[in-house]
Amino acid sequence: MAIDIPWVRINRFALRPRLFSSEQEGALGGPDLPNPRVGDRWIADVSTAILIRNEACTGLLTSLMRASTDSARMEVRAYDMPAPGVGGGAVVNGAGQTGSTLAVRGLTVGAVVRYGQPFSINHLGVHYLYMAVPVAPLPVPAGGQLSIPIWPMLRFITVDAEKCHFDDPMIEGALVGFDKGRSFVRDKLEPVTFSIRERR
Repeated sequence: MAIDIPWVRINRFALRPRLFSSEQEGALGGPDLPNPRVGDRWIADVSTAILIRNEACTGLLTSLMRASTDSARMEVRAYDMPAPGVGGGAVVNGAGQTGSTLAVRGLTVGAVVRYGQPFSINHLGVHYLYMAVPVAPLPVPAGGQLSIPIWPMLRFITVDAEKCHFDDPMIEGALVGFDKGRSFVRDKLEPVTFSIRERR
């Protein structure tokens, strides 16, 4: 079971791709060709400010220590764009989907999905993080259904009605980089850094 990492004293949260795609060099001066592969995914690099000796900071550190031998899960916050407001009813619309487009139903009519909007799909109990990449903002029409271009490609074959988290997307995976644990400086705790790396 994944351990939820709270947003306590977080001063940096950066997403970066973990790529398994490549580029094939052209033979004898020919053009280089992109070689996309299923399996590209995300890493979140996180750091905190100086921690205070209080219950919230103790909870953060305890969750990080527990996640060291399990999985970590943390909300992805996109402060550079408005929340899409699609509501909590968004689900995968149809089994058997693959590729770079996702059909979704149960969206709030009038909500807008924008270029770069992060969201996660809870597939078989694990959050998989994606980014919506429509050419133009996609308003949700009557009926609450959309086909959304996404990046990276789907890493699994979809199951109908699995929940899509647009308003509270999550990244879930291995906790890495939290090696020094916690240390005290007088009545405060030193800042900590860690990463959450999607496993699949």
